[in-house]
Amino acid sequence: MDLTKLTDEQLKAELEAREAKRKADAIPQQKKEINWQPLLNHLHEGIVNMVEDDGYPGKDFDHYVFETAMECVYGKDVWKWYNEHYNG
Repeated sequence: MDLTKLTDEQLKAELEAREAKRKADAIPQQKKEINWQPLLNHLHEGIVNMVEDDGYPGKDFDHYVFETAMECVYGKDVWKWYNEHYNG
């Protein structure tokens, strides 16, 4: 591709398209086969804790539900990706 033949607008559009693709490629991909059982187990434990502890699901229950759901959908490596991109 001869870049000298492209307009500034065309060059800008190409750079924007490349950046959008780079960002899209960096997003973890959903697993093809999702095992929801760990999440179901965790939710059940939360219900049991609520019954046994007068209505309280336990400290940080919502946080652990989120973590478990993320791992079910994206795999345990999602946290490695997260730490590389947002805690680095």
